[in-house]
Amino acid sequence: MLNVIDISNHQGGLDLNTLFKKNPALGGVICKATGGNYFVDSRCDGWVQWLIQNKKPWGVYHFLCDGNTFAGGKAEAEFFYKNCKNYIGHGTVWADYEYPATLRGTAYLRSFLNRLYELSGVKAGVYCSLSVIQSQDFSEIARNGHPLWLAQYADNVTLYYDFVEKPWQQGSYAPFSKITMQQYTSHGRLTGWKSNLDFNAFFGDAAEWDAIAGVPAAEPPTELKPADPEIVAAVLADDFGSVQDGRYDKLRKAGYDPQSVQDKINELYAIALSCMKFVKGNEAYIPEIASIMEVLLWAGTLT
Repeated sequence: MLNVIDISNHQGGLDLNTLFKKNPALGGVICKATGGNYFVDSRCDGWVQWLIQNKKPWGVYHFLCDGNTFAGGKAEAEFFYKNCKNYIGHGTVWADYEYPATLRGTAYLRSFLNRLYELSGVKAGVYCSLSVIQSQDFSEIARNGHPLWLAQYADNVTLYYDFVEKPWQQGSYAPFSKITMQQYTSHGRLTGWKSNLDFNAFFGDAAEWDAIAGVPAAEPPTELKPADPEIVAAVLADDFGSVQDGRYDKLRKAGYDPQSVQDKINELYAIALSCMKFVKGNEAYIPEIASIMEVLLWAGTLT
């Protein structure tokens, strides 16, 4: 589970560096990016860039019909995409569906979600309250796989000084099959910030967060082959250059474990050094010595 806060220009002056240092349980941040078809949050990008640089889970949200603007879901999606397209595929994306957008019903929300999916290929999550889910038709939205960010509080009075692992829930959230994230209070307090914050529980880990964001899953590392006579001979023939010339990277690209190859070469050098006192004076016969050793090995004389 990740403990997440969501913030906007109302938290102007909030320093994420201080907040993460003083609150080790804090796991991620969602920032308001845009609203309606006119508003761009000036605080958003600074926070997002800090989160990217410091490798923290992050997301952005769009507030539908912000300022009582009813430009249409499609137009709002295009406005959001125009201003946030560089975020998509890196952080999670959410549509904030509350008053006044709820006056237009889920058709407005569906228009936003569908158009954004056409533009980006990412299925934005939906933020809304339980009462809205129970009173409006979310069947198509749920069927299309949009994650649910549920707003449900036990009360709106209690101050939370710690994150909650299992926030209070009550009532059906059908047709959604699960709650992906829950905002359980707007009265959260963290060291390093003077006012209330929204606390959220994301019911998954960082990998699941990235999956919702559309971040490509990391490919499993390719298994590298250990040293064999052919690759050792090639390295000794200088086919892969020196270590300073990038030999290790070249060996990896060829599918070999560079440390295994180097270890085998070091072993062979040790053998050669130990044999030098016996070979001295017979250098011209080294190929023949090697041939005799091979015969002895096959005959089982050498152990």
